[in-house]
Amino acid sequence: NVGGRIVIPDYDKIKNPDHWERLIVEGGVTIWNSVPTFMQMLLENDRHTMSDTIRLVLLSGDWIPTELPEQIYKKFGTVRLIALGGATEASIWSNFFEVPKCVPADWESIPYGRPLSNQGFLILGEDGCRVPVGVAGELHITGKSVANGYINDEVRTKSAFIRVPGIEGAVYKTGDYGKYTEDGTIIFMGRKDTQIKRGGHRIELGEIERKLGEIDGIRQSVVTFEKGNDRSLAAHVLLDTDQNPRISRVLSGERLAVSDLWMPLSTSELQGWETYHKRIHEVAVEAIFHDLKTWGIFDALNTPKSAKDLLQLIGGETDVFEVLIEHLLQIMAEEGVLEKQANVYRRSELFEQRAKEHMTDYVGEVGALKQRLWIAQKLRLKLLKGQIDTKALYEVRQKEFLYPDELTEYQKETELFTDIIKKLLTRVLDKKQMGTVYELASRTDNHTSSYMEVVKGQLPYVYLDESLVMLERKKAQLPELQVCVFRPDREGEQDPQEGTGTIILAENTLHRCADLDAAMRRLKRLLMPGGILV
Repeated sequence: NVGGRIVIPDYDKIKNPDHWERLIVEGGVTIWNSVPTFMQMLLENDRHTMSDTIRLVLLSGDWIPTELPEQIYKKFGTVRLIALGGATEASIWSNFFEVPKCVPADWESIPYGRPLSNQGFLILGEDGCRVPVGVAGELHITGKSVANGYINDEVRTKSAFIRVPGIEGAVYKTGDYGKYTEDGTIIFMGRKDTQIKRGGHRIELGEIERKLGEIDGIRQSVVTFEKGNDRSLAAHVLLDTDQNPRISRVLSGERLAVSDLWMPLSTSELQGWETYHKRIHEVAVEAIFHDLKTWGIFDALNTPKSAKDLLQLIGGETDVFEVLIEHLLQIMAEEGVLEKQANVYRRSELFEQRAKEHMTDYVGEVGALKQRLWIAQKLRLKLLKGQIDTKALYEVRQKEFLYPDELTEYQKETELFTDIIKKLLTRVLDKKQMGTVYELASRTDNHTSSYMEVVKGQLPYVYLDESLVMLERKKAQLPELQVCVFRPDREGEQDPQEGTGTIILAENTLHRCADLDAAMRRLKRLLMPGGILV
């Protein structure tokens, strides 16, 4: 008994640096042994007055950041820092390197070092031959510590434990890559299984991490490779805000909290809405009833028929407008005019009564809407029959036809909602949010310019639409506006970059998506972390 002891953290506190510090102070710990990340956590925590008893730091199991040794020596003074490496199939540790207090600036990584006693390293190429000094190859461990193989696993044993001429005993293939320097030091270059192939070139993820580490403001990074269809690389970074003012500005920008998104409405703002919308609904229902009656659809419904049957009856395009007719019939069923059974409809007992009712006369905006709906009835029938092209209808506007942007005039809440979006954009700017403002196919003439006026070039503003006709119209109205072809529920070749949207304005838009689930997934990917879909 020499009075030594091993101090092991409690299992439920094994990743708690506060707990580690207490153990160091209370136990008078002199030797620290962990992966580099845990030492980094200990140094960053530093909430207690740690004793200066630690005289030896052993780090292994992962890359040691080149800036970490300086931090260790600064904290613990005369401590010795030893980097270790190896494999369980040998003696866990098979190599060591005593890290100097001042790591040379041109070092890309802390060297692997030299073999421990009774152990050795071979660096072999893909042909199984030793590579020259300075040339990278796969690290192989030799010596008395190397195991004979894996118990009851002959296949793995044959692939991992090989024989090399001139070397006594088994040689273990580590799967690590490295090279020898002129003085016999081994430089670790990463795992074989962290190498990827992109564009015909083999790339070591650790090399990407080292390059990221050269950027001011990035203290440490881990690069991962996603093996899905997009085969993308992702970098997870630990930032150092003191080194890069740009990163400091980004992080200092306040995140939008849920409370920032609350836009309370006063009772006075909502007064009159219910009555007005009720009248608009009545006019719309009367227009639908009048259309179906004039087109002869009600006459045909003395016997059950489907929407497809009725479209064929009036000569409509079933592959285009069947869903629309189904929707109109459903509204009539909700009004009690029709009865629905399965996917067919027939006239109800209330039909005759409704047909004899005198249509209500309205004045003002509601009356003007009713008049325009009646005037455009023949035009709607021509659309159903395919006698008018819908795109042509947008290119050359017909004065008797009601266009979506004109219908917004009858949505009294639109002005209020537009004002809410302006306030939201203002809050985004006040919080110094980064990213792009995307407006998604709203197809309204007056809102885009008002939103752009709020943004005032502080953030990029891009209008998205799947229709080239609509994009050209927008560009003609607002030459300074950026536009991009984009369909929410389908991938495209010119889609905007994912993760760039700070806010997406999808005003009166998503109902046009054939696959709403796919659209929501794509919009989520388009948003940056913390982004908002309105």
